[in-house]
Amino acid sequence: MFRNSSDWAQYRTASVHRGGDIVQAMKAVTPLIKLHIMLSAVHVTDEVKAKEYKTFGPTFGPLHHFTLSETSAEGKEKVVAKFASRGARECLDLRGAINAAVRSGGASRSGGGDAVGRYNS
Repeated sequence: MFRNSSDWAQYRTASVHRGGDIVQAMKAVTPLIKLHIMLSAVHVTDEVKAKEYKTFGPTFGPLHHFTLSETSAEGKEKVVAKFASRGARECLDLRGAINAAVRSGGASRSGGGDAVGRYNS
């Protein structure tokens, strides 16, 4: 996750994608990254919901949102990220991409369990 679109654009053109000294390249892009999560079977997203906020007013419509949670080895669930957009499609697409990454990375983490069938894209 990036703080803003400018950081994302800078990351996309960074030398980390062109080979060379990966350590130095990662040091250069690390300040651009707000949050880095290695998705696995311990992660789950909730359904996309919509809520009206007074600060947005009825003119703007609802704010669509969902959360990404992580279950610890002790079985405790904790929210690690929240996502929101004025458009439902953006949230649905992002949630679908996260769930696909969880499914593809889920088998690699031991103790995470089987992620198949837990998600609705």
